[in-house]
Amino acid sequence: MALPVAACANDRRPPATASSSPFAGIPNLELTYYDVSGRTVDEIRRSLTARQPRDPNDGVPVAALSSWSMRWGWRARAGGGCDLSKPSIEFRASTLLPRLVSERDLSSDVRARWRTFLAAVHAHEARHVRYAYEHRKDVAAAIKASDCTSAETAATAAVRTIAQRDVDYDRATRHGTTEGAVFP
Repeated sequence: MALPVAACANDRRPPATASSSPFAGIPNLELTYYDVSGRTVDEIRRSLTARQPRDPNDGVPVAALSSWSMRWGWRARAGGGCDLSKPSIEFRASTLLPRLVSERDLSSDVRARWRTFLAAVHAHEARHVRYAYEHRKDVAAAIKASDCTSAETAATAAVRTIAQRDVDYDRATRHGTTEGAVFP
């Protein structure tokens, strides 16, 4: 799924360090942003509501959205057939996050609320991506346990199981709101 990108030239905050980001250690991840504006809680909330994406699984408006994909393959054997003992799995992910155009004019209370919300959003989305990344081994195991004619079907089934976990996780956390990913 393609995610929209909005650049924010006014954001002067330093990027998160690898050790401080909940996305640390996840390769092939693209973080993209949509701009949110406002100086008060109400203004920021209205801006979020107007710009936030919808979850493609249930149509619910969400503060952030992650998608991921896996591609897999295996070697052919000389003389025909396939070698499923060492499948290759390629993982890619993209996360769309809100970014406040400027924190300069915020009161300390509003700034603290925004930062708390943003940390919860990042953590929630990182859990989605990290789970999929860490479970790519399930796809490899499904391929190894199959034969040349069923390997593709087995890999696809494993990916569907991982994707269903995303849906279940969002349902259980109400898209992260039970984890603090909701702006007042």
